[in-house]
Amino acid sequence: MSVLRLAIPSPLRRLFDYLPPRDMNGSEAAGLQPGLRLSVPFGRRKVTGYLVEVCEDSDLPLAKLKHADALLDTVPLVPPTLLQLCDWAARYYHHPAAEVLGAAFPRPLREGKPHQPAGNPGWRLTTRGMGLPVGGLPRSPRQAEALALLQTAPAVSNARFRECGISAAVLRELCSKELVEKCTLAEAPMVPSSNPGLTLNREQAAVLSALLGVREGFSCHLLEGVTGAGKTEVYLQLITDC
Repeated sequence: MSVLRLAIPSPLRRLFDYLPPRDMNGSEAAGLQPGLRLSVPFGRRKVTGYLVEVCEDSDLPLAKLKHADALLDTVPLVPPTLLQLCDWAARYYHHPAAEVLGAAFPRPLREGKPHQPAGNPGWRLTTRGMGLPVGGLPRSPRQAEALALLQTAPAVSNARFRECGISAAVLRELCSKELVEKCTLAEAPMVPSSNPGLTLNREQAAVLSALLGVREGFSCHLLEGVTGAGKTEVYLQLITDC
């Protein structure tokens, strides 16, 4: 039977073994990926644990292991590279793994709440709304205005409706008539800034050059300087170049 090794938020600097949820078969458990969240019993509490690995055995007798209550995600919410970074940080700073992993998740996810896809809330026409003829709401000019706006795009964000002076109450009325429905609009991709940054002075340029020369490996460096000396600008340009 597969054993799930989890990082559990606690002062204890170790991992904890659990059996898969009772409604999960063996092949499903064996295929679970690191980074998934599970709801598990921990003492008298229910907590969110983070899957670190799936093992074939445990140091404890299987009969003494508790079953996880539920799998909270279908896919890991953090990439393997971030998991590796969290693992390194936990070992390097001698900090509990679960607390480091938890820092990679926003608070609602740490509390076991469902993951909400990123995006902007908005509205779109239903099939019934698409079939409504022009001028189909002569006694409701604000609702007609909202429908006209929705006919110009697959979906319209709440922010756009507010800009046009269309209130949430108008949209709720249209929803009650089954003419529109809520949806999530994809976020616009972030465009990297073309700002080249400030011009570095001689000392800053020398430090940046030295740091760029060792960026392929791991090493520790201390930048010495009083407040306002320009250390942050060195950090920013180093991040940009990396």
